[in-house]
Amino acid sequence: MKGRTPGRGPQENPRHTKDAAHPDDRECQETTMPDTYADARIGILTEWAQRWVSRNFPLDHTLEELEQVLDGAARDTVRQARDVLKEAAADLLDGMLAVLDGGYDVVSLTTLDRICEGLCEGTLGRLRQRMTTTVAEVCAALPTAQAAALTHQYDQWAAASRPWHLINAGTPAAPDPSRSGKAP
Repeated sequence: MKGRTPGRGPQENPRHTKDAAHPDDRECQETTMPDTYADARIGILTEWAQRWVSRNFPLDHTLEELEQVLDGAARDTVRQARDVLKEAAADLLDGMLAVLDGGYDVVSLTTLDRICEGLCEGTLGRLRQRMTTTVAEVCAALPTAQAAALTHQYDQWAAASRPWHLINAGTPAAPDPSRSGKAP
């Protein structure tokens, strides 16, 4: 993965706890997420990353469902399409991290929000171009009914007027007490 900053492991991440309720889950347990971040810039990047996921989830989910029922060359072609989506997400994350590393002159949180929106729009524009060809190749390898389902989902995804919204914005998740890191 080109130019990626290595992520911090669970032991190094202050959001993870070593004293999880289930010893086998120590590597995966996280503390309850705060409503705000000590560094508000992280909150903005997190929100835009989630908007990216929300925006691209329906298409990726359709591809994932196809991948599960196909085999051989058709499955490989669908997998490659999912890889295109993942590469774009990684490129976006690289761009957002570059903002924090000083790649942009950010004078306010509003400016950072606008920069992140611009990064998402630019990445999505490049992704649309690439996915047009990719989806055509995938559809050529699929049975008619599956190609029609993918084409329908792709057309909805590619619609330029689709806003950057959060899928679950109206239904916030309640904190899960089992993930608090405290022994029962």
